This record gives sequence, structure tokens and C-alpha cells, in this order.
Amino acid sequence: MKHFVNFVTLILVSSISYAAETGPGCGMGTQMFKGEKGLGPHVMALTTNQSSSQNSAITSGTSGCEANATVRNEMKKIHFVDSNYDELISDIAKGDGLFLEAYTSLFGCKKESLIYLQQNLKENYHQIIKHKNSKILFLTKESIRNNNYSCDNV
Repeated sequence: MKHFVNFVTLILVSSISYAAETGPGCGMGTQMFKGEKGLGPHVMALTTNQSSSQNSAITSGTSGCEANATVRNEMKKIHFVDSNYDELISDIAKGDGLFLEAYTSLFGCKKESLIYLQQNLKENYHQIIKHKNSKILFLTKESIRNNNYSCDNV
């Protein structure tokens, strides 16, 4: 029982800190507590949002949810690198592979630019692995800018 209470507390604390940073998002709870301030309404809105089905709210456009909302591109890139680092590094070393293709596609590059970008990352492989995760994003963006690759999400 003690582990369960600790688990629930951890979930609530992380949810509360997320709610305090960005608000409770969209959903039934957000609509119910709209305009109210403070930790209590945030927690109640977040809890209601998590316990109710968001699928119909998102697809129908009710409850303040946008069906076409996008995740911040930068966070997608960071998450991808963190979650797939070993596979991505392996693909960068080869200059080809599914993880490298998926990663470079996050930058919204046209096909011809993707090929050059992937080759450029391969050429910078030794520089990338010296600095772990942080260097991949930096070198990718630097390569796109310096070579004028046609990419929309730098």
C-alpha cells in the first residue's frame, strides 16, 4: 500500500508541476474550471481531463481541443534524440538508416536536402559522439544553415 501511495503522489506531483507550467491543456476539466486561478482548479481540471475521454473532444473540436494542434518541433527533436540515441548514432555512422531518416525528417527538409544533410552528419560523426546528445541537434541545425538546405523546421 505504501508503494501505491508513493506512486500516486509522484504522479500527482509531476502532473501538478506540469499543470503549473503550461496549464491543464484542453478537455472537459479545462472547460469546467475555465477562468479559475490557483493550484486547486488546475489540479481538478487536469484530473478531470485525464480521467475523461479526450478522443471525442479532440476529433469533434469541443472542449477547447484543436485537432490540428502540433507538438513543439524542438521538443520532438530533443525527445527523438534522447529516446533513440544509440540507434541514431549507428545510422549517422553509416550515413543511412531508418532512425537517421526519421530524425532528419523532423527538420522538414526537402528530399534532396535530406540526402545532403544525412551525408553531412556522417562526415561529422566523430564530432557528434564526443559531446553526446547536445551536439547532434547543434550540428544538424548548423549544417542546415551553413549549406542553405531547404528545410522548414530548423
